[in-house]
Amino acid sequence: MLQKRKGKIKRWGRELRRRRIAYHERNWKDTYQPVYLTAVFLFALLFGVGGAQLFHYRILAFLLGAVTGFLAANLLLLIFNAIISVCMKYGVKNFICCFLILSVAVLLCVGGTLGNSAVWSAVFGLIFGIALIIFGKSLWAFFHNKAHTWAVVITGFISGLCCLSGCIILGGDGFKDDYTPEYLSLAREAEQAVGFESELKHGRYTAQCVEYGSKEGLKSKTVDLSYAVSNADGIEGIWRGLVSDYDVSKAPVAGKIWYPKELTECPVLFFVHGNHNILTASYLGYDYLGEYLATHGYVFVSVDENVLNGLSGENDARAILLLENIKNVLAYNGDKGCVLAGKIDEDEIAVAGHSRGGEAAATACLFNDYKRYPENGKYKFNYHFTIRSVIAVAPTVDQYMPMDHQVELRDVNYLLLHGANDQDVNVFMGNIQYENVEFSGKEEYIKTSLYISNANHGQFNSLWGKYDVPSPIAQLLNTKNFIAMEEQQTILKVFTKTFLDKTLKGMNQYETLLTDYRRYNSYLPKTLYIQQYEKSGSRMLCNYEEDSDLLTGTDQDVRLMAWNMRCWTEEMMCFSNESDEGERKNYTLRLVWGGTDKASYDIEFQSPVSIKNSSIAFDICDMDEAAVEKKEYKALEPILCIRDTGGNQAQVSVSDYATVYPALPVRLGKMQYLADESEYKHQYQTVSIPAVSFDDLGGALDLDKIDKIEILFSDRKTGNISIDNICIQMGKE
Repeated sequence: MLQKRKGKIKRWGRELRRRRIAYHERNWKDTYQPVYLTAVFLFALLFGVGGAQLFHYRILAFLLGAVTGFLAANLLLLIFNAIISVCMKYGVKNFICCFLILSVAVLLCVGGTLGNSAVWSAVFGLIFGIALIIFGKSLWAFFHNKAHTWAVVITGFISGLCCLSGCIILGGDGFKDDYTPEYLSLAREAEQAVGFESELKHGRYTAQCVEYGSKEGLKSKTVDLSYAVSNADGIEGIWRGLVSDYDVSKAPVAGKIWYPKELTECPVLFFVHGNHNILTASYLGYDYLGEYLATHGYVFVSVDENVLNGLSGENDARAILLLENIKNVLAYNGDKGCVLAGKIDEDEIAVAGHSRGGEAAATACLFNDYKRYPENGKYKFNYHFTIRSVIAVAPTVDQYMPMDHQVELRDVNYLLLHGANDQDVNVFMGNIQYENVEFSGKEEYIKTSLYISNANHGQFNSLWGKYDVPSPIAQLLNTKNFIAMEEQQTILKVFTKTFLDKTLKGMNQYETLLTDYRRYNSYLPKTLYIQQYEKSGSRMLCNYEEDSDLLTGTDQDVRLMAWNMRCWTEEMMCFSNESDEGERKNYTLRLVWGGTDKASYDIEFQSPVSIKNSSIAFDICDMDEAAVEKKEYKALEPILCIRDTGGNQAQVSVSDYATVYPALPVRLGKMQYLADESEYKHQYQTVSIPAVSFDDLGGALDLDKIDKIEILFSDRKTGNISIDNICIQMGKE
């Protein structure tokens, strides 16, 4: 009986094998050719697209790259065939071509993954690759082999739909989020500033421009930066030599200057671009900002640092080149025979930068006061310009650390802007530098940041555009959520001008834009903003950097206590919910509670303090991702309560002074939408409540004898929040 069963099973096996072979012969025989053509086409396309981005003559470079890809694909096929044919006798070429197609599809999708959707990216790449193979084989079988069978038609139709869907996904802008309008509906209306519409337009002066450099326009020198650049040779150096004549030992001091025709003694802003394709004249991408500022009475210098693009470990060189440009332009200012003679007020200088340029601007401010290069004291510095303000746009941070120290700035104004949908610097790195700007309190300074939903990295530069990474990976980015380039640039223009008006000209008319954007909502592009700021002269109560004792604060006079909490810690904060995104490098308070509406946090003073003519300020962030995942959107609305030594109390709602939004469920890549996964961005909103708000309540509260500040979380029974930088800001808001 057992032998009969074994015999029957063998017969079934042979019959299934016979039918499988017959099925293959009837439908898919000799369909290796389209798979081979698809593999070769993919390689040719990838090499062509890559070549077009690396060389000036795009069409010729694409054709040369395509030919290179064709040869590379055939070479790989030849090598793999020789290796695998030793072990396999049937279908070797077909197998190898399929393997190459699937490998390329998966690697491209995974390589373009942003956020936490790598697995889904791999699955999408695998499905798309399989669909390409089957569709190609089906077309070949139907039209070339005349295999007009239902199997061929059905598989061709299904795989064709998959290919079409994949192409639509890859070729389109992506998907639209719905959280931004939902979040905006949570904000309370604020009294709007009057007359700000004039700030959106060009000013009354005539903008003129001139270029300078060793080749065109006003003549300038070159500078040796080789001592501050570590990798200008090798493969990168060979390629740079093919497409340009850049030499870091003879780096050109060059750029473009915008200035008002009618004025002299103008404040000046030096702006430096970041790392980008060296075939792009990146410094010209800020003409919109230069022309705008010039019409409002500023000199704007866009510094050309393309000589350093395409390199790494060069941010110290970027800072040095920026300082050399300042020296060069100020020399024009003192040359009576130059068109720029007397145009610049050399006591009112600001530096700014985008991307790596934003980091370089901060480093240049540090180097400005140094006498020696920190990496090697044999190189002398002699700058000492009057730099009063620094502006950073989507900056990198800590790519250069002077002898492993962070760049710490003191007594300088600092403005920071960053897009929540930045797909290059995809975390708010500038927040690290923001925390490393300190004030002595001797003079008036401000640091302020703006986190902008639906803004990306490249649109701050007119030549960089909406794709923050090169093709073909760029096709995996989601760009449908972006605000328009003109809107993104409007935000940079008005915040830059207002900041410079305040810090260089001493004009305070619209300075509240830097601390309460809500008053300008009717003028600003409609999107979500989160704002932090701190002024000099503040008495810092708690920044949580001093020690690990939960009961003590930065100010030795305070004692801290949390009530009805499940978790109470002082911990290092991360930029988002993804563990590999890195830390902010500053400690903050973390509070978690549940099942109660009586959770609170107290700051008690051992000696009474006066808050008259001051404000109570702190940074707060809603960390609750679970509620957002369920689309239970709710602004955080704690109550701030203060008490005097007589036991009198008064309280106000935080929501009257700022909107504390939930965590931002940002999706940078298309795969995140297909996987229904978000990366939750955590960003602090500064809340500042003037003491007069408590006094206006009509009680007997004595603002000169306050002994307790309490934050009550009575608006929700479950919470997960972070707080930082609790302080008393001197002076009225």
